[in-house]
Amino acid sequence: MSAPELESGLGSRCLVLASSSPRRSALLTQVGVEFRVVHPQVDEEAICHPDPVETAAMRAVAKLEAAIPLMRPDESALLSADTMVFLDDTVFGKPATRDEAAHMLRALAGRTHTVVTACAMLTGGDTRHRFVDTADVRFLPLDEAEVADYLDHEEWRGVAGGYRVQGVAARFIESIRGSYATVMGLPIHRVYSILRPHIGTQQPSQ
Repeated sequence: MSAPELESGLGSRCLVLASSSPRRSALLTQVGVEFRVVHPQVDEEAICHPDPVETAAMRAVAKLEAAIPLMRPDESALLSADTMVFLDDTVFGKPATRDEAAHMLRALAGRTHTVVTACAMLTGGDTRHRFVDTADVRFLPLDEAEVADYLDHEEWRGVAGGYRVQGVAARFIESIRGSYATVMGLPIHRVYSILRPHIGTQQPSQ
């Protein structure tokens, strides 16, 4: 069952997800969490800290605060998140062009980079939570033909680092140290451990 189908009639047992990411929606649906989606307006690029982990945390909190007015009176659980990719001192955001995505892939190839997903949550109407989860991802070395072929799939659009771990780029990933879900965009085990007293669940889709 998809997120839109879960949107009506769930009341206070429904989680509000402040994210447009289809991957976060997919993870919540996979584990049977009822939710509806809202789209808070936040200028992410205006929120920046020298530490990319702190940047992700600050952006997640900003999204949470912006989404609170979008909640219904009978809703008390809200979740926002932000994911960043970095290697050494370089942050890899969402590439704006094919050339930028190619540059990112070449930089990540044959090396280990870090993915951080920060989450901010509101539960019980007034209790705020904030945490970050990180994972280290190692890419295989890539030649120019592999880079070009990947870019042709268009999966680089709209995602930090220019790749989706659950997509075609999976063939490039040699290892992940940490949570696969964190790389995908939502450390679902940590989210669920906090939200479980406050939300409803359904049977995961088959």
